Amino acid sequence: MTAEKESAGTARTAGEAYKARLAAFDDAASQFAPKNLKYILAKVSTVIDGLAVGKVSDWDGAGKALQALKEKRPEANKEKIDALSKAIVVLEMSSDHALQTDLEELASKSKKLKEVSAGIADAAKSDIIDGGLTFFAAHPDEESCPLCEQTLPETVGALVLRLNTRSAALRELKEAQSARNTSLAKVRTSLGAIVTLIARDLGHAEQLLRDAVESLKVAKADAEALLEAAKTSDELTPPASLQDLTTLRAGCLADLKTKKEALVAPDSSKLEGAIAFVERAIASAEVIRAACDEDGRATEVARRAKFANAAFKKSREFAIEEVFARISGTVLAFYKKLHDSEEQNERSECTGLELKPDSRAAAGGLKLAIQFLELADPKDPRAFLSEGHLDSLGLCIFLATVKIFNPTGTMLVLDDVLTSIDKDHRHRVGELLFDEFHEYQILLTTHDEYWFDLLKSLSRARGIQGTWKFTKVEGWTVERGPTLSVSDDSWAFINANLNEASYRALGGPLRLVLEDFLKRAAVKLESKVKFKIDGKYTSGDFAAAGIQDDIRKKLAAAVKADAAAATTEAAVQTAVGRVFGTGDLINFLSHDNPGRLEVTFPQAQDFVSGLKFLIDQCARYSLMRGQ
Repeated sequence: MTAEKESAGTARTAGEAYKARLAAFDDAASQFAPKNLKYILAKVSTVIDGLAVGKVSDWDGAGKALQALKEKRPEANKEKIDALSKAIVVLEMSSDHALQTDLEELASKSKKLKEVSAGIADAAKSDIIDGGLTFFAAHPDEESCPLCEQTLPETVGALVLRLNTRSAALRELKEAQSARNTSLAKVRTSLGAIVTLIARDLGHAEQLLRDAVESLKVAKADAEALLEAAKTSDELTPPASLQDLTTLRAGCLADLKTKKEALVAPDSSKLEGAIAFVERAIASAEVIRAACDEDGRATEVARRAKFANAAFKKSREFAIEEVFARISGTVLAFYKKLHDSEEQNERSECTGLELKPDSRAAAGGLKLAIQFLELADPKDPRAFLSEGHLDSLGLCIFLATVKIFNPTGTMLVLDDVLTSIDKDHRHRVGELLFDEFHEYQILLTTHDEYWFDLLKSLSRARGIQGTWKFTKVEGWTVERGPTLSVSDDSWAFINANLNEASYRALGGPLRLVLEDFLKRAAVKLESKVKFKIDGKYTSGDFAAAGIQDDIRKKLAAAVKADAAAATTEAAVQTAVGRVFGTGDLINFLSHDNPGRLEVTFPQAQDFVSGLKFLIDQCARYSLMRGQ
């Protein structure tokens, strides 16, 4: 798209320059507005009509006619008038530059480039990254970095993948650089045109006032200096001499015309007018012809760029359709897995999928259409599917793409993807993940506790709970980040607040670490805990099942059998008593009631030390499952 826009802009500029060259010959009085050089040549024939030099049919004939016209001049002041006429032709020629506009555009593009560069850490490394990609593409078996000569810490394939990712991030930077460079080139072109223009003016310095000549020399020097600066910098400011150039040249032109009119005899006015027009037409013909050629060339480039862009869009559309054709079967299979049920006599309304160009197809736009029940034509799914079914369809498209185009072991991130999918279908999403993506790494987040607990129950029921880790985030702060419900974060909080002033705030964290320990110990010890359908077990549930007896007996036996044990059976007894013999210590500390005041600091210390001891020793003797 950038190439098409740039070529279209170039064609537009060339076309405007060509029209401006022709417009210099516009004459409102005679309603003359040439559309091309042929019109100007025809006007030459009209102007010289009646001056006895015949008609002209080509530009060579126009040159001969001009010579014949000059020979008809009276001898008096002939050379002076001729010199003034030539100077007038040059001063009437305007430059097709737009320096001020070009400089404003350059300033805008340069500002954009600086903003983009500031936001990309790799901005200064662009050439190195591109060079690295080129090098490793040509040397796939290389084992060392060609710059630092150190051994590569990863395979060339993995390195190229990372470099490609960084290179993609630099794409906007490269586009901004290209836009700035294009603007800078336009400024240099304008300055070159100004230097050439002033040089032509100074070629007729003898006909100009001394002050005007000096001003033109200053403007030329300033333009040359600015052109030199534009080779190394994009921070350019036009001096006053260039800003006033148009006014200066207009004054020179008016002075020349006044001088010529004073020398031309009244009866020679038509002849001099004809000479001036023909001379100007001949002098401008080559410039107009070049502008016409540039307009044609730029228009053709723009046409080809537009054609190439359209072909690319068509190819991209075809490629997307081809990709969708590859995944559509898998998408439909996943969708049916979520919405088809033999037991409940449930059938998905979506029975087929296709991808079709839409009104934005010129920009690569495509739209998804579904076969809805028994309707004949494919339909827009937004008009026929509920929000939940639309979300599940989108999820199936994403999962099918992952399944087909990503290797096993790929990290699959699903962030709150079930917000609008009803509870009856959520367990099927879990089944889909367990069945189809067990060889992928899955990171799944949710605010829905029902979905969280359902996945835990489903993983236990399938016997794959060991391959999943379920963690609740209890809170988040800028200073500490997320606070997890169990493990290190809770222990860090307990250790930091186990003091005389703060221990009464430890009820919640102590409950979390105790219940976490008991759940993991119950799995290993096979404690007979009463089943709960919601999977939410408290320390009371484990105590009612006698887990304290299981821990005491199994741990004491393990210590007794270990000749190298660092503890004793008596220490085990003491620790079990401190944890399970504290009455309502945790309940008192967890709730706002008067009992909180009855819990002493030494009691809290004993509970914590006893729990740490049991966790350490149970882990030592493999009496609890790992986290």
